[in-house]
Parts: sequence; C-alpha cells; structure tokens
Amino acid sequence: MNQKTSKVPMLLMAAPLVIVVISTMLAWIATLAATSMTPSVDSNSELFGEQPLMVKILNVLVFLLGAIGVVGFIAVVPCFLVGLAMFVRAKSRRR
Repeated sequence: MNQKTSKVPMLLMAAPLVIVVISTMLAWIATLAATSMTPSVDSNSELFGEQPLMVKILNVLVFLLGAIGVVGFIAVVPCFLVGLAMFVRAKSRRR
C-alpha cells in the first residue's frame, strides 16, 4: 500500500470533525462581530428595528456556517466508520 492511500482513512475519520469545529468557531466569531455592530436599543424605538446591512450579511453567514456544521456533524459517524474499516483492512493486508 502506498503512502497516498494510507492517508485516506485518516482523512475520512478526521475531516467531518474538523469541519464541525471550524464552522462552530467561525459562527462564534461572526456572531460576536454582529453583536458588536448592533446599536443599542433606545426606549423610544421599536423592538425589532431596522438592522444595518452588515448585520444582515453576518446573520446569513452564521446560518450557512451552522448548516455546514450540521452536515459535518451528520457525516461524522459514517465517515469515521468507513475510515476505520479501510484502516483495519489495510493493516490486515500488510500482515
């Protein structure tokens, strides 16, 4: 077995978890940026007033990052099992 094919099981096992972690961190950063840009609410203003364009863009970004995180989370178990099976099969072939 060459070096390239031995990396595939490890990538299959690690990639979904890395996607979940990175998307969670980016969503956290985008949420932090959006809350820092939101102006404070006056007592005379409406509860759901007009938001700046940048806050709307960041809200969409947070939604997309959350969707990517959910897809990555759903893919964790199948990718881990396939990667583990490939890894065990490769180890048994070497013996």
